[in-house]
Parts: sequence; structure tokens; C-alpha cells
Amino acid sequence: MKKTLQKLVVTALTTNLLLVAIPTTAVWAQDGEESTEEVAETATEEEASEEETTEETTEETTEEEVATEGHALKDVLVEATAENLALLDAFADYQKVIEQFSIQDLNVSDVVGSSFAEVVDNFDAQVEPEVFDLSETEKYLSYTYEIDEISSVTEENKAAELILYFSDDTLLYVGIATLDMELYPEDVLPEEEIETWIADQVDIQAVADRQTRIMGLSEMVFDGIPYHMVFLPTITAENEVFGDFMIISEGAVFDSYPLGIEEAIESPQTTMLSLFSDFFGFGAETEDAPVEEEPADEETTEESAE
Repeated sequence: MKKTLQKLVVTALTTNLLLVAIPTTAVWAQDGEESTEEVAETATEEEASEEETTEETTEETTEEEVATEGHALKDVLVEATAENLALLDAFADYQKVIEQFSIQDLNVSDVVGSSFAEVVDNFDAQVEPEVFDLSETEKYLSYTYEIDEISSVTEENKAAELILYFSDDTLLYVGIATLDMELYPEDVLPEEEIETWIADQVDIQAVADRQTRIMGLSEMVFDGIPYHMVFLPTITAENEVFGDFMIISEGAVFDSYPLGIEEAIESPQTTMLSLFSDFFGFGAETEDAPVEEEPADEETTEESAE
């Protein structure tokens, strides 16, 4: 707005000086032209200076926004919503991973994710990890966080886990979940409410404002876009408790996968990874793959011919 206004003012000043110079002698005309050039040069210098200032201000603002914006779910998982406070410790390190390393884009053939060695060598977590090899190409790092509060479920310290899953030596998935999930109906979201969220594609702020209990969350990347999965308990009108795995991306709720609570809490990290696979369409490819018919035996063919 200011730049446009300044250009209009400069144009008016230049035009007025030229009009004054026209009816006078050549000297006045020359003075008018010189004055016009001076005004134009001054205006150009002022514009250049203002552009530099604007660029610097924009850069500073962008850096401040990045510094203060934080993780997309930072207002969703807070002390009031965490299943236990160990989950907050896990979330603190979870956010460090997202800030410091790159998750492989599932829709990109080139390797863009951080390697296992890069994470192990550079990630300064609050606790030491354990390494679990799943196969020759798959492994994960497990970080366990405990607090000085006894769980009524495990009769041990309440705890949460951060998992970093690697495939072909590349970071593919980051997730956290509590390790002692207590089944009680307080602060549990009604199932019909989450259905409304999905239908309306409510934004993250609506989820944060609701302050419903959170048992875990995770994320993967597809086509350059981070997809978040939030694990939360829900309850039906018949008081049946479910574990819902809600998908959020680009600031809005997209979908949710409800499971019976017993199944949901059995292995939430494995479930989240599996549901992500289904959501992105990888699970369906295997199920729908055509079955090739085996060639008929030569003897059977000869008999048929006869």
C-alpha cells in the first residue's frame, strides 16, 4: 500500500514540474527537467530503501513465526489433555525430532528422510533409546519416559513411549503413546461428536478447545504434506468405549478409524502405522492384487484335447 501510494505521489510531482517548465524559456525548461530527474532519482532511492526495509522486516517476521508457531498439535496435547504426564515428556522429544530431522515422503522415490545413523548420532533425547530390529530392512528406536506416579493398570510408574521407525535405513514414522491406559469415561469424546468433526472437517483449534483426553499421536509425510494421527478414547450413547485414531492434515480433521478399546490399547504404535498404510492406500494394493492363474498341466491339456 505505501509503495503504491509513493509511486502515485512521485508521478504527480514529476508531471507538475514538467507542466511548469513548458511555457518558460529553455533555461526554465532545463531546470524543470533537472528538477524532475532529481525528484525521480530521490523517489527511486526511497523506494529501494523501503523495499530493503520491507524485505528485512518480512524475513525477521518469518523467522519469528517459525520460532513461535511450533508443532501443529502443540495446543492439542497439553497437560489438561494428556493421558499421563509422561506423554508430555515424550511429546517434547517428539517435537525435537520433527524440528531436527526429516521424515521420508511416501510419495517420493528419492531418499529425502533422515538416516538411522544421522538420528542416533545427533538426537539428544531425555532418555537413552533401545534398538529393535524387525527385519533386514526395518528397525525402530524406542524411548521410554517415566514419572513418579503409580499406574492403577500396571502398578508401576506411569510411562509413555516415543518410537522412530526406519525402513531401508530411512526415518518413515514418528509416534508417541502412553503405556498405561486407564479405562474411565471422564473427558472422553462422544463418538457422534468425532463424526461431526469429520463431516465438518473442523480445524485443529476446535480439537484443542475441546480438551478431550489424548492417548497418543504420530505422523508421516505424503506428497510433501505432514499427516498427523491422534489416538483418543471415544464413547457411544450406550457407554461403549472405543479407541479412535483420528487423522489431521493441513489444519483440519480428515478421517478417523474407531477400534474396540481393548484392541486399540494393545499396540497403539503398530496400529497407527498400519492405519496410515491403509489411509494412503498401500494396504489395499496387496488385498486387491490379481491372482495369476497357474498354467494347466500338460497331461490335463492333452486329456482335454482328446
